[in-house]
Order: sequence, then structure tokens, then C-alpha cells
Amino acid sequence: MITVTLNPSIDRTLWVEGFRAGATFLAERSEDYAGGKGVNTSRALLRMGAPSTATGILGARGGRFYRDILEREGLAHRFLTCEGRVRTNVTVLSGRGVPETHIRDRGQAPPAETAEQFLHLLDTILAGPAPQGREPRIKPGPDAPTHPPTVVVLSGSLPEGFPSATYAKIIERIRANSALAYFDASGEPLRLGLESQPSFIKPNRHEVREALGFLPRSEKDCLQAVSAFHAMKIPLVMVSRGVEGLVLSDGKEAVSAKTPVEEPVNSVGSGDAAVAGAVLGLLERLCLEETARLACAMGGANTLLPGGGALEKEQVLRLSRMTRVKRL
Repeated sequence: MITVTLNPSIDRTLWVEGFRAGATFLAERSEDYAGGKGVNTSRALLRMGAPSTATGILGARGGRFYRDILEREGLAHRFLTCEGRVRTNVTVLSGRGVPETHIRDRGQAPPAETAEQFLHLLDTILAGPAPQGREPRIKPGPDAPTHPPTVVVLSGSLPEGFPSATYAKIIERIRANSALAYFDASGEPLRLGLESQPSFIKPNRHEVREALGFLPRSEKDCLQAVSAFHAMKIPLVMVSRGVEGLVLSDGKEAVSAKTPVEEPVNSVGSGDAAVAGAVLGLLERLCLEETARLACAMGGANTLLPGGGALEKEQVLRLSRMTRVKRL
């Protein structure tokens, strides 16, 4: 498994009781995480016992610090280093029941040649050995694949200055290497990426509107959306509905899943954890219902701890037993 994060960030979380704009506070606690949607997925996979290689592009300034965090967590990585800096995002937590405050750093444009250099790096990673580590065992069974397919997760925003067709080009390269592209993006990069026919997509409701022109509000609307995506020759489609759960379809059948989560403390990375669940569902050859259950439970478990993808397997297993799944 490989995850791609082209626009990573150092995610700094501050715990500030009673935070409000316009005042001065002393943070009670602070933590730095290696952020970016692909890395969040790698983290969630590792927490479930499935190793992956995280790759992408890192600016030279802050890059060593970012790698140190990955290594401390045991996340395998092969990032391309370029001129510039790693952007820093800030999340302020003020206590349970209080909405988080997010400040996002736009970052800076990498050199023009960086995109082509990354494609060469990705080819090298795809040709190399898979990362070693524990094998995921979510649902033991004799039908689990001995040699699972290579999955490449592409997710998140593009760096400043990168063409909107960058993901479309990478998806074509992944398919040329007989690997599966699991794709999670937004805006024009999403629309153009769909034309390259990734194996899986996970749009949220607003990304559905960006791609298809309408906002799905009900499960019936979600079914309309997944049908449109299947018509674009996307085999597996997951529509994220936030607290309402998700809808998952393989073109033959569709299911919805919803996990009850009490007192969430963090929303960053829940979608990335759900993508990790979809990857594990493929590797374990879970049926559609069980894949949806696992993905939804992983997204829910992500909300219980700070840090994208920093879930606990025990919480995932607990929430999976509480997750309601139904056929649509």
C-alpha cells in the first residue's frame, strides 16, 4: 500500500480552554502531527496493523522535522524534497462540545520541475518491495488474498502552482503500473481526476456538488450520485455524509452505514480513516456491508482522539459492533 500526499502540513493542535477571537491565551497543551490526507490514511492503516509507504513532496524547510514525526510513529516514508517550506496548519480545541477552530496555511509553490520528479519517484516505489509489518486481520477467513493488489491512495489538495490535471496524470501512471488508484480530492482536480477512471473515490456531499452539480441531501440523492459516478466507470464509490455516516456502492449493490459517536473531540482525518477502512476491506475481501461497517467505524474512532488517523483499534472494533448498516 502506498499513500500520496502532495501538499503535506505540520498540524499543530493547541488546547486552549475558553478560546475566543481577539484575546490572548496560554495554551494548556500543544502537539505537532505530520499532517496531510494521505499520511492520515497511512497512520490509520498502521494503527489497524497494516503497513504502507507514505510518499509525496516536502519542502526543505520543515521537512526534517516532518520526517522525524513519521519515524517516531513508525510510518515508512519516501518523500521527494524540494525547495520551499512545509506549511503549518493550526487547530484550537477548547473542550468537549465546543467546535474546533481551524487555521489553514496556503503554503508556497514548489519549483516547476517537481511534479515530473515526483512521477519518477512514484514509479520507483511501485516497482519496489512492499513495506514489511503486521498483516491486517480484521475478519479472518480462508478467502483473504495471499498477494493483494497494490493500492495507491491519492488524497488532499495540490501544492500552489500545480496544474489541476496533476492527479489525472498520476492516476494514469498508477493504472499503467497495474495498481489501483483510491482517489479523494475536490474541485477541479477531482473533476479532471475522474476522467482517468480511478478504482475508488470518496467525495463528501459538497464534492459531489462540485463534480455533478447537485448537493445530495438524502440517501436517495446519494444513490443518484453513485450511479452517475459508476457511469464514469468508477468501480467503487463511497459518499461521505458526515455525522449521517456514508453510502458505499460497487455498482451492483449499495449500502449505508452510520456509527454513533458520543463527545467527539476531533474531526480532522475522519474521512481519511474511512478511506483506510475501504482499503482494508479490499485487502481482506470483506463484503460490501462489512467494508462499509469498518470504514464508518474507523471514521468514528478517529473523532475520539486528536490527530488525523490517530485512532485505536479497540475503539474501531467497539464502534463496528454499534454501526448500523442497511442495504439501499
